[in-house]
Amino acid sequence: MEGEGIFEVHDKKHFEECVIKSSSPVVVSFLADNETCKKILPRVEQVLEENKGKISMAKIDVNECKDLSEEYGIKTAPVLEIYKDGSIFDSLPGLHDLDEIRSFVKNSIGN
Repeated sequence: MEGEGIFEVHDKKHFEECVIKSSSPVVVSFLADNETCKKILPRVEQVLEENKGKISMAKIDVNECKDLSEEYGIKTAPVLEIYKDGSIFDSLPGLHDLDEIRSFVKNSIGN
């Protein structure tokens, strides 16, 4: 699902433009082509839909963007990170249920 507020990042320059320089919080989803990532992605997209206009999501394929993943210390996928004001605000590695992802996101946007 590529929709409003959801975009793919393919390199460091795009990451800096869309995540680091963003004026609103961004969930960065470090993903791979595995079953765990396939399970978590629809949950994250649902939470974003529930918070439309308050937060966006950058999807990063850890295999495609190895240099970016290494630079930010990502060793496994999935990892969800929230960036606010150009810095990492919170991190949530591994598979989580819908309520855990909701809490993670709501904590970053103050709801």
